[in-house]
Amino acid sequence: MAQVSIIVPIYNAQKTIGKCIDSLQKQTFSDIKIILVDDGSIDQSGEICERYAKKDSRIQVIHKENGGAITARNAGIRLLQNEGYATFCDADDIIPIDGIEKLMQLAIDEDVDIACGVLQKFFANVFRIRPNIPPSFSARHLYEEEEIREKLLPSFFGITDFPGYMPTKLYKNDLLKKGCYFECPVKHFQEDIAFNLQAILLAKKIAVTPEVVYYYRMGGSTSKFMPEFLNDSISLYRFKVEQIKKHSLPDELFYTTAVELKNECSYWLQIYFEHYHGKNNRDKMITEIERCSKLPEIIKAVNYPKGDSSGIMEFRELLSEFDYEGVYRLLYLEMRKSKVKRFLRKIIAKL
Repeated sequence: MAQVSIIVPIYNAQKTIGKCIDSLQKQTFSDIKIILVDDGSIDQSGEICERYAKKDSRIQVIHKENGGAITARNAGIRLLQNEGYATFCDADDIIPIDGIEKLMQLAIDEDVDIACGVLQKFFANVFRIRPNIPPSFSARHLYEEEEIREKLLPSFFGITDFPGYMPTKLYKNDLLKKGCYFECPVKHFQEDIAFNLQAILLAKKIAVTPEVVYYYRMGGSTSKFMPEFLNDSISLYRFKVEQIKKHSLPDELFYTTAVELKNECSYWLQIYFEHYHGKNNRDKMITEIERCSKLPEIIKAVNYPKGDSSGIMEFRELLSEFDYEGVYRLLYLEMRKSKVKRFLRKIIAKL
């Protein structure tokens, strides 16, 4: 039985899955099992996975109907033994050659439920951006029950001291297997947050290291327009509010969660604006702004008694006053700024 399983959810990733698998095969910690979950890909991803599996006995391939990243991860989790550890890698990302070794050593040294490292972003397989190390990762540290609740848990309610994504984390298998039964309030977006919020509440010991254990590809599949973004954000907001009440968490988290939803609403309108913007779509934009402004959760978020200065300046005030034209003009300016940034990224990616 392998000490570490690496679960890779895959959907139409034929351009990147080879480099992803290559990085897993080259790990300095070799006692691994690589579980490739083909989530109904309609390109050559499944065939590529099978070719790798024929040459490496550590690789197991699952082919399933398309159901999204959540179902793909759960399909991999169901194959885990009760003993050992597991981690996740997205199909367009890679793990540094010693990434698993660093996490495994940390997990063994501290005997933890979850061991966590740092993510580093990269462009075009070459350019690595200096990692932004969260405050909770400034030094190697062991968090136990009370400190987990006080210092790590708030990051799942709009504070970003402890990243909520699943890659970069090594979990005990028994904790992950419980995760198959966790409630998942979202369909596509931020399923990592929903999962890890519940995992953190069960964990007794969590260790972190400031060392880089994962490379995240900028401009990957998560950069595309996501029609369910706002619906999932609102569902997750409701779920978080329920968790605050259920576990008697600090009231301050109601506020930070409301601010987070406000910022997610502004982001949704930006990507909606960029996706549909055109000569004949102005009315469509105004209609969507109006719809968002009348959603009960959004009304509560933008009218929270305690103000904040995060996100796009003036967005909160304009939306709370139902100034649809003002929000439209604000989004138009943000769209132009975003186009310039994307243009520069494309130039860098071609170098």
